[in-house]
Amino acid sequence: MASRDLEARPQRWPAALLIAGVASLLPQPAVREALSVLEGGLLTARRLVDPMAWRRVAQAAQPPAGGPDRSPDRFIVELLATARARVIPDSSEGWQRDGRFCGVTLGRVRSPSSLSVASAGPLPPGEPAFHGRELVGFTSSSASDDRPRIVPLRAKGTRLSACAGAPGKREARFLALGDGSELLRVAYADRDVAIEEGDLAWAIDPLAPTGGAVTRIVGGALLGRIVRGDAPRGSDRDDWRVAPLTPLAELAELAIRHPPGFPGPSEASFVPLAAEARHEALVDARRDGLLLPKGRESGVVEGCAVSAGPWWIGRVVRAGWGASIVRTVRDPGLTCPVLVISRGEIRAFALSTAEVRGADVRLEAAPPFADCDGAVVVTAPGPEGVPEGLLVGTLHRDDLGWFLTAGPAAAEAVVVHRPPGAWGERE
Repeated sequence: MASRDLEARPQRWPAALLIAGVASLLPQPAVREALSVLEGGLLTARRLVDPMAWRRVAQAAQPPAGGPDRSPDRFIVELLATARARVIPDSSEGWQRDGRFCGVTLGRVRSPSSLSVASAGPLPPGEPAFHGRELVGFTSSSASDDRPRIVPLRAKGTRLSACAGAPGKREARFLALGDGSELLRVAYADRDVAIEEGDLAWAIDPLAPTGGAVTRIVGGALLGRIVRGDAPRGSDRDDWRVAPLTPLAELAELAIRHPPGFPGPSEASFVPLAAEARHEALVDARRDGLLLPKGRESGVVEGCAVSAGPWWIGRVVRAGWGASIVRTVRDPGLTCPVLVISRGEIRAFALSTAEVRGADVRLEAAPPFADCDGAVVVTAPGPEGVPEGLLVGTLHRDDLGWFLTAGPAAAEAVVVHRPPGAWGERE
């Protein structure tokens, strides 16, 4: 009977948190106030039993050998700058106008009708979104959108004036229409100029609404290559389509012009908070996490990144009053949006931990690059409290698949990255 109780004991802690989390969805203020007190008691129960445990020194693992001679944070900044230089359009193309381009990281939601943006602030409405010289879409101009997003060119109902062929030699004008599929439809094409498969397609700017000169907004931006559609054989006309140069799933960042006075997405500053962490196995020995003696009273909320020096340790998954729970990169099932940098290219990737074997963190899915052995993985920015560029580790491959060589397994002195204004005046 005693052994049976010991086996069931680890399951009571997450069950209580689950009940508290479900009940916290109720809108009644009295219920929320009671749950706040209960949640703080649950998260700090073990701290009250063993208060001296917070001062134990955790054994931190050494960073992986063979790294660069420079400090990792400076090395990451230079890698991001090199990769981002291929995203930001050249100002000589004429798209700069008044303002400047900023690199915006894309979120997880990616569909032909919408692209979510991991931006702490709003985006200027109706601005074109570029990836180098390629036009991907426009920022949403709808005032009802509560989160910043980008409407791709292939979204249903979009239309754009375009040309296909060889610039300056053979130019066939047409109207590029989005129908919700992966390809743009070619409509109302010039009959005097032939369109051939494999032609390059680019955007052109129409005249100003008042009949004035052409404003250089998207003119000359690349759209993709001409491919054949699914028209039936024997049809009297060609069904041409425009295939994008870069699939949406492989995009990590887009460049958006921010007018003067509009804050860029990288200008959202986080408020760091130093804390002493206690390394703790969550639920059972196979889990890995940290306990922090800081909670909502200090502005710590769910999603905040926790780092030790330049290394990303994990993120807060539960924040109570006076204590918080952190899941580390070595905790199976942890998922975090990251950026993979390989040979000057940068792509978004949802890093998910499958299992931990020794010092290796095995991944659930293969990384976005076909050959990225030795690629650097850093955190993608998030408005909930994740700065860009914290070093997660390096990717490697063996007979068992892909694994991550991460940083310290545990650390006593950590920094919690808090979003500004995350707590109210009452708290």
